[in-house]
Amino acid sequence: MTEPLVHNNPDASDDVLAKEAEAFLAKSAPRQAMVQFLVKQNELLLEAYTDENNGGLGWLTLSELRKAFPASVRMNAFKTRPDIRQRITTELTGLRPKTARGKDAEFQSSLIDSAIDDGDIDLSEFECAFNANELVVYMDVSSFWKHFMNESLSRIIVENTPREKDFFAFLLDVFLQDRGALKPILTHYDVRTAIDGETWQKRIPLDKRVAVDKARLTQESESTSRAFTAKQELEIVTLKVLVDSLDLTDLVPILQTAGEKMGLETASGEAVPEIQMGDEELEELPDQITPTDDDDDEEGDSKKG
Repeated sequence: MTEPLVHNNPDASDDVLAKEAEAFLAKSAPRQAMVQFLVKQNELLLEAYTDENNGGLGWLTLSELRKAFPASVRMNAFKTRPDIRQRITTELTGLRPKTARGKDAEFQSSLIDSAIDDGDIDLSEFECAFNANELVVYMDVSSFWKHFMNESLSRIIVENTPREKDFFAFLLDVFLQDRGALKPILTHYDVRTAIDGETWQKRIPLDKRVAVDKARLTQESESTSRAFTAKQELEIVTLKVLVDSLDLTDLVPILQTAGEKMGLETASGEAVPEIQMGDEELEELPDQITPTDDDDDEEGDSKKG
């Protein structure tokens, strides 16, 4: 999952390479989720940024993002995509397209760094020049997730404003999204079981818990063979109510589970070691069987029996 795209024929035309990159991304739900994550994170960051004080969010700044993912790392990731490097270099430094395309990644990144350090461009321009789709295809996506979980998350929990809660709700929605032929990152059952039962009972509003109980009993009165699923429960409670009612620390296990399902973390929460991956491993989700809500309820019933 963490290995970036490697083109079989890097000398192919720009159009061919672009289509290969598009197909690579289309095959992976985790990478698509990471694109959404990066776009939203940058959107929040750029909204909070000011030229006067180089500010940002309480849990991330543009300076920190540049330090974690400098121009050299990003441009070297695009070694086999001279068209992308040329576009970024021209946009940020004004170097003519043909001249820019003929330079290597080291020269281009050095020129970009000089433009930033000399004040010709600011960090918001630098960040906007990079496309999230391209970064996720050509870089190790686990590096973005690791930085978020290890550096930003603890500060987000301290910040704990409506903005951070909305960001958590956004992430949960991304992980639950139906992506057609691709499996969701998480099932509603995953989300529900990642929350401590006692915490659920204490924190979820009484009216929501009553509504869930009524819906469960109503369904059972109509059909004793059809299980009431975690998906139905969360449709009543809603992700917004869930995030608003619980402490953000209570939701961290959900993010950890998502990282595991995406192949970006081990069960212990550590970053997954890089492994060599080929095209045949770009399946919908890497060798994982994610139970449906109904399957999990049936399994629970069988254990009770």
